[in-house]
Amino acid sequence: MLAILSGSRAFKSLERAINILCVDLGRKLKPKEVIYLAMAAQKFWGNLEGFYEMMIMRTPKWKVEKVLKRARLYEKMEELF
Repeated sequence: MLAILSGSRAFKSLERAINILCVDLGRKLKPKEVIYLAMAAQKFWGNLEGFYEMMIMRTPKWKVEKVLKRARLYEKMEELF
């Protein structure tokens, strides 16, 4: 999910805020915290599951495949079919 989010414009605008929060907290943000920030940036106030669905459905198929191939999951998924 973070790999798909990292390519979006909303996430790029959040990078500065994420860095500032890391410095203030004195630790790296958890992936879930970053996703909540992305939800707020896109003005999505539903649940986390709905946000996942929205992001995957709005992302072009080739971008999802690229992320899956980079993680070496695409080939394993092809074996299931």
